[in-house]
Formats: sequence, structure tokens, C-alpha cells
Amino acid sequence: MTIKRFARNTAAVLLVSVFAACGNGFAGEYGHSVNGTWETIMTFKGNGEVELDMMGNIMVGKYEVKDGKVYITGGKGGQTQAFRIDEQGCIDGGMLFGTMCRKQ
Repeated sequence: MTIKRFARNTAAVLLVSVFAACGNGFAGEYGHSVNGTWETIMTFKGNGEVELDMMGNIMVGKYEVKDGKVYITGGKGGQTQAFRIDEQGCIDGGMLFGTMCRKQ
């Protein structure tokens, strides 16, 4: 495992522990290819539930799509994390997550 991938996955674990919201709008797997292998990071259930895969551990939260962003919540902290949705419908995860697009 590369340091960058480890850092991204570690950050995902930390973010999921402080997420909080509800809603719906997306459905399916979002992630990206790493060295030619698909890596799912978020799975949107379409009922307002999202699963985040961090190093094989699945964290469950809620999500809401509004104002060009997806707001994700979960964990003990009750805080909300917002991610921008780009023109192609991909999620901008910043420097740690990168761009996460829907699995084709």
C-alpha cells in the first residue's frame, strides 16, 4: 500500500467518524481506478444511505444532495462534510480522496 493511498484511507476513516445529514439523490458506486484496478470509496444506496469503504471497513452514514454538493454524515460527531459535484457528476474529494466518479 502506498503512503498516499494509506493517507487517503486514514482520512476517510477520520471523516466518516464526524459526518451527519440525510437525504437522497445519488445511487451506485463512486470511486476511481488505482493502477488499473477499480477502488470503490462511496456506495450511495439511493435511500439517503451511503457506505464508505475505508481499508476494508464499511462505515454507514446518511447523505443529501443540494446546491451542487453532496453532504455526508455519520459517526459520533454529528458534523456534516460537504463534497462538490463537478460538471460530469463526479465528486471532488480534494487532495486526499481525489475525484470519485460513478462506476460504469
